[in-house]
Amino acid sequence: MAGSVLFLTESESAVDQFIREYVLGAIERVKEAPDYDGISFDRDEQLNPEGDSVVLIVFGDFDVFVESEQERWEEQQESGLIQDWKTKPLSEEQLEWKFGRQGSELAKQLIPLGGEMAKLAYEQFDEESFPSPVDSDSDGDGWMPVGWWAVPHHVTVGNLGYSPTEEIEMCLAAIEEDLRIIAEREGEESVDTKINELTEQLEEMREEVKDGRPQPNASPTN
Repeated sequence: MAGSVLFLTESESAVDQFIREYVLGAIERVKEAPDYDGISFDRDEQLNPEGDSVVLIVFGDFDVFVESEQERWEEQQESGLIQDWKTKPLSEEQLEWKFGRQGSELAKQLIPLGGEMAKLAYEQFDEESFPSPVDSDSDGDGWMPVGWWAVPHHVTVGNLGYSPTEEIEMCLAAIEEDLRIIAEREGEESVDTKINELTEQLEEMREEVKDGRPQPNASPTN
């Protein structure tokens, strides 16, 4: 059986602190325990309009997880970092309703993997701001932009061997999900605006990308 725990906080900064002080440790504890398939988490302020929140998603014996972790939640509440928590068991039928029969088995692998990757990012940028989604070299003399986009790109295409076309399909699925989130939070007009922006940006890059990736005039490695 799986389940989720919603932790309510007062602010986004409290969410960040709670993740670093509690959630990253919970991920490590679940990895070492035999009762679980994995764990992940989401930051989602929509669930707590008056503040912010963290949702833990646990795959495995959810009752055991609650029993073993609740004392830590009480300590976090006593410290003022979280306001409250709410537990929600999820049956196999509910998982299959959401992801499909085959999809639910894949979700048990992929969702915890996302939590593991996020844990690495929090540890890499300990007490630092995360990189911008897309950023250029700070000195202005680099010929290739960097930013957080480079991480999923290099994992997908560089490390795991998915093709560029497959990554585009992945990005389109993510774009569709993001547009649905924008619709829920900001309304239909914001969706139309964003789609128009995306269409314009694709058209602007049409000719430029036909030249391939940027190449330096003189490379120190050549």
